[in-house]
Amino acid sequence: MAVDYLSALNVGSGLNVTQIVDAIVDAERVPRETFLNDKIEEKTVSISSLGEVKSDVKTFDNNLDLLAGNTGLAVASTDDKMIAIEDNGKIAVQPFSHKMEVSQLAASHTVSFQGFTSVSQVLASDTFAFDFGTWATNPSPPPAQTFTARTGNTTTNISLTPPTNTLADLASAINDEDMGVTANIIRLADNNYAMTLVSKTGEDNQMRITATGDVARVDYYAPGTGAGTLGDALGAAVTGDKFKFSNGTSDIEVTLPAGVTAGSYTLADLAAAFEAAAPANSYKIEVVSGELKVTDETAGANTESWSLHHGPGGVYGAALTFGVASGSNVAGVDNQRDANLNFDPENYAADASYQVISGQDAEFTLDGVDISRDTNEIEDLLSGVSLTLNKVTTGPVTVSADYNASNALTALELFVAELNFLIQKFKDVTFRGTAGEDNAGPLAGDPLIKSYLNTLKSMTTKPIPGFQADDIFMSNFGVMTERDGTLSINELTFNAFFEANPDAFSALMNTRAVTDSNLVQAEISGSLWQAGNYNFNINPDTTADLDGDAMSLEGGKYKITAGNARGLALTLLGNGEDTTVRIGKSLLDILKDFSNDLLVSNNQIDTKINSYNDDITDYNDKLKDLSERMDGERKRYTEQFASMESSVTSFKKTGELLDNFMESWKAGLNG
Repeated sequence: MAVDYLSALNVGSGLNVTQIVDAIVDAERVPRETFLNDKIEEKTVSISSLGEVKSDVKTFDNNLDLLAGNTGLAVASTDDKMIAIEDNGKIAVQPFSHKMEVSQLAASHTVSFQGFTSVSQVLASDTFAFDFGTWATNPSPPPAQTFTARTGNTTTNISLTPPTNTLADLASAINDEDMGVTANIIRLADNNYAMTLVSKTGEDNQMRITATGDVARVDYYAPGTGAGTLGDALGAAVTGDKFKFSNGTSDIEVTLPAGVTAGSYTLADLAAAFEAAAPANSYKIEVVSGELKVTDETAGANTESWSLHHGPGGVYGAALTFGVASGSNVAGVDNQRDANLNFDPENYAADASYQVISGQDAEFTLDGVDISRDTNEIEDLLSGVSLTLNKVTTGPVTVSADYNASNALTALELFVAELNFLIQKFKDVTFRGTAGEDNAGPLAGDPLIKSYLNTLKSMTTKPIPGFQADDIFMSNFGVMTERDGTLSINELTFNAFFEANPDAFSALMNTRAVTDSNLVQAEISGSLWQAGNYNFNINPDTTADLDGDAMSLEGGKYKITAGNARGLALTLLGNGEDTTVRIGKSLLDILKDFSNDLLVSNNQIDTKINSYNDDITDYNDKLKDLSERMDGERKRYTEQFASMESSVTSFKKTGELLDNFMESWKAGLNG
């Protein structure tokens, strides 16, 4: 506190003006400042608590992911390194036990073409035809092998056009075609590359590849010696002479420049001059091994009459003659077979050398019954489970499925624990407190979090449709709500219901689409569908509908794009049959929808936190305004009291003057 020196020196009124001004200002400032600071603290605590709520919801959401897909069913293999098994969620699984033996794994047909110098090597082929079927070895060749196209085979054609006609371009085109063939380019060594093609597994998925391209016409011209030869003409050519290349209908003509003397103009000079004068994409003219090489750049068949002429002084004579060329002339041919990229050993026995692995089916037994499939991933053998054949077995492997009440109960206990965790969190932060005690939650009475609590509680009591003919409830499995709002499990009720109806357990943690038929498999995608039971009907003309809404057949699957089952796809095994389709969203996924709404960007909690931050900013602004206003008030009060002190001081001086006058007057009377 500042010292009032006037009061200390007994000057003025004697009042402690500083203390008086402080008391007056504080009487106005302190209540408002305390109110604003309390509000800031309240909002800060609320923001922190809302952040903790979001963090707890995120933990809840993550923990639900660990429980997702639990069906209460335990599938097992006595040797999963040989044969692996898992629940695929497409058909309700019933307990089973089978013995399996694998004698042969499905394999992909693999061919490898080698001898390429780089991935950017330009290919002689520009058209590639792929057919799929089986290759059979003949006991009495020729031919050594015979190709039989699979049922429904349609030739897939790939065409390349310059400049995108390299080895890398072909590999990309094959992979982009999505025809079940994977192309890989492998670097074997420096300047040595191979392209390997791998088909889908299965004997019927083997490839026959036909590669063709247009072969360009190429002629070689050796200079030769003697009168009338190209060599003689070059030796005599001087400035002003002309040479022309003629195709019978048009000419490429060059005139020798200044400075050319007899014997100075070379074959390379002539080739460079012709190449510069030739129209684009017409002919390539170059010197190779001392000979003039002319290539028709348009490729394919070419029957033109090519000739060379020398024109001394610009006057052409007869066509030149040539020596014996060491280069091989090639006649242009359309659609020439390219042996480097063909696989057709039925017609070209040498193509068999390109094969690395022949395609074959998987062969195995199930309880002694011989079975084959074109893949090692098998989903159509045992209802509701997927089998993966990993190795040829050395003895019987038992695959089984059985519901396990103990495992299911453990999963349910974890599920209920997560629900109780979040319910208790919402209760604690919104607790209004006990009368007479300071124990209210940091978000006491908050309507938003209170609404979340009520929503969460209601979800645990609602029916769960789409899993069986009747809706499923958590209470079916012995889950009860206690007086404090938390959940508990009656194990006797759980065990009794699970034993009688184990498939219903999926309603708690395993969203699925299933059917009542082993001949129809269901799958669901997207989020536009609604849980429920639907009637699937196959018509005599193979069209189908779902609850009267037409379905389309795409890629071997019946799909629907309208109605409440959008995203459903049905696959028929054999001819299929009419059946009931059950689409169910598990309680776990319903809860995840709830938690995701609380975690998405700009959710209601974030909006509230932003609002509270705005409030804190507003309160701080008001504190600043209050401080500035109180400084003004202090100044005003100080000035007013200073004026009063000045008046009091003046009055004291007048009193002293009168006292002195009276004393003087008294002294005069006494004298």
